[in-house]
Amino acid sequence: MNDYFNCIYGWWCCWNKLYLKDFLNHYKILFPNKFGDDRFFSFQCVFNSQRYVKIPNIVNVYRNISLSSSRQPASTDHLQKSIRNLNDFAAGWEECTKNIDFFKKHPDYRFKLMDVQLSDCISMSLKYYPNNQMIIPEVLNSANQEIEKIFHKNAPFVKWLFHRYHMLFRQLLELKTKN
Repeated sequence: MNDYFNCIYGWWCCWNKLYLKDFLNHYKILFPNKFGDDRFFSFQCVFNSQRYVKIPNIVNVYRNISLSSSRQPASTDHLQKSIRNLNDFAAGWEECTKNIDFFKKHPDYRFKLMDVQLSDCISMSLKYYPNNQMIIPEVLNSANQEIEKIFHKNAPFVKWLFHRYHMLFRQLLELKTKN
């Protein structure tokens, strides 16, 4: 689990691994059709595996697809879709881990898992926050509209968290580049 949380070997990626069909069938691991599907698939594989073998050779080649949501140009529509996807993604992780005994016994790992996964996914929306001093008005309006649709009466708090996270993340990036 520690290797997974520390992104050793790119655990969340599914494209840098080979899988035994019998293993996938035994644990009924399917590739879900949702945002972050590679993360859900890889998590189930890693969590259910008893062992793995690291092969030092390159045996497959990954091809970037321009239709990927992480490669879409910045637009208000894309930002709104990203917010919907993040909400669905968080709900998916909650559902994926809620009945696993390990996480019942170690809730700190469950929180850390959600943090690692969401932090990585939300960083894709950093392109909408050019620096830590300002939020572009169109970005603010677009994000706020989508957050209100999803969270209704809880929207003010979620809006603040969403924008504040991005501003703080930018500050951390700027501090790293200065050091």
